[in-house]
Amino acid sequence: MVTILLCGFMGCGKSTVGKALADRLGFNQRTGFSFIDLDEYIVAKERRPIKDIFAIDGEGYFRTLEKKAMLEISNMGGVVALGGGTLLTPENAKIAKLCGKIVYLQTPFHICYDRVMAEDMGESRPLFSKYSYNELEQIYAERDEIYSRHANYVINGDDNIDTIVNTIVTKVTRYNRPERR
Repeated sequence: MVTILLCGFMGCGKSTVGKALADRLGFNQRTGFSFIDLDEYIVAKERRPIKDIFAIDGEGYFRTLEKKAMLEISNMGGVVALGGGTLLTPENAKIAKLCGKIVYLQTPFHICYDRVMAEDMGESRPLFSKYSYNELEQIYAERDEIYSRHANYVINGDDNIDTIVNTIVTKVTRYNRPERR
């Protein structure tokens, strides 16, 4: 089974959908690995929150950690939730494409924003403490183009979880080849 990498803006549902998708595909029974959230993987290895990594070492260092983590998990199989900025680095995007199928959970900005704010008022997200609503909306628009360009599949992330999971399973397993490039 191919590795499925979920991409999208913060709050689009990558972690929630990723866990449900891994359960649906039964990765945990076959391989011992079901789901990895790339950000959580980095936090566990660094033993500090992303907010601290950004504050102390900067975004460039964090992107280097993402690259290293991508290489470490590249052959594990299963479902991976990429960080919201993972595909911004061309090298990380290339690694992701080599790892498996990239699925973009395209969720409207206002929904992403509301989800992040409901979670912890954006405190755990470095960009949310740095930028205003309008600036974040502009960042979302810029990233939407990047996510769309790199994705094998673009899925409506504003649907219920079962529908999203079913859509991903159908698209990724239908011909086991990308619909678009």
